Amino acid sequence: MPPWYIEPGYGPWANDFGLSDEERAKILAWIDSGSIKGNPEDAPEPIEYTDGWTISEPDAVISIPDPINIRADGYMDYIYVYQKTDFPEDRWVTEVEIRPTAPQVTHHVEIFLESPEVLRNIRNAETREERNYWRRQFAGGLNTFFAADVPGAQGLKFPAGMAKLLPAGAWIKFQLHYTPNGREAIDQTEVGFVFADEPPHREVQTRAAFNTRFRIPPGAKDYKISGEYEFNEDGAILSLMPHTHLRGTGFLYELIYPDGRIEKILPVSRYDFNWQLNYFFETPLAVPAGSKLRATGWFDNSADNPANPDPTREVPFGEQTWDEMMIGFFNWIKH
Repeated sequence: MPPWYIEPGYGPWANDFGLSDEERAKILAWIDSGSIKGNPEDAPEPIEYTDGWTISEPDAVISIPDPINIRADGYMDYIYVYQKTDFPEDRWVTEVEIRPTAPQVTHHVEIFLESPEVLRNIRNAETREERNYWRRQFAGGLNTFFAADVPGAQGLKFPAGMAKLLPAGAWIKFQLHYTPNGREAIDQTEVGFVFADEPPHREVQTRAAFNTRFRIPPGAKDYKISGEYEFNEDGAILSLMPHTHLRGTGFLYELIYPDGRIEKILPVSRYDFNWQLNYFFETPLAVPAGSKLRATGWFDNSADNPANPDPTREVPFGEQTWDEMMIGFFNWIKH
């Protein structure tokens, strides 16, 4: 199962798959006793995994347009695929699930509602001013994260009366990360949507506390980068999803209330790029207007970081894995 990196004492979390103190104690006691094999007749029933959708039968399924060939070995950079939807009117999504057709080599897939023109303009900018302008437009795109598939994840079902907006004619950007396993494979990832019959009582929105204006010095350890998001309306946070690249080592979300009080709400003491999780509150966290959500990431750009592509490089914000990001995604609703 995926590791659970949150420090104890926070939450509670609806999708907590970490070990309880009692479970941990049982495992340690079993190890100390010599790891003796138990009676097979006392073993629990095998888990039955579904081959179909874990959400309700989708109202619409959108696939990447062309199959992707995954080689047998080596490293594969992220692959980005854009697909335009053909819905003539806005749709409200109550359930969503991403399904790779080659899950054995798919590390994760994320989908965003984004326009490829913005990223193309960043790449083609001829001056710093022009590039910075389009980066600011892209910063708005950081708020367009829609859903993800990671190891151990199932489809996302929003609480009753809540849904996410899929605008008419939206572009879906698929971010695909493959990890070759010794055998060639072909993937054609698809995403299924279940639509509401009518507009919801509450719209689920994905936003982010982020920072794009940084340059991590060569060799820097425990380099701290923070970003904030200010809430102009009362609402509630449903979930939190930290995101950095290979140099990220830790992450923290803090809620700063209007009276100045600071509450630590999600400390990830050991962030792992290979396990990017979305942490769902068991009960949505109330947020009064005027509050700020502060996201902080710590980065190791030294040679001591085995995942570091190049410790001699000054590292800016960027989409490529060898660049960096500091994004604190969150799902929330307005009251």
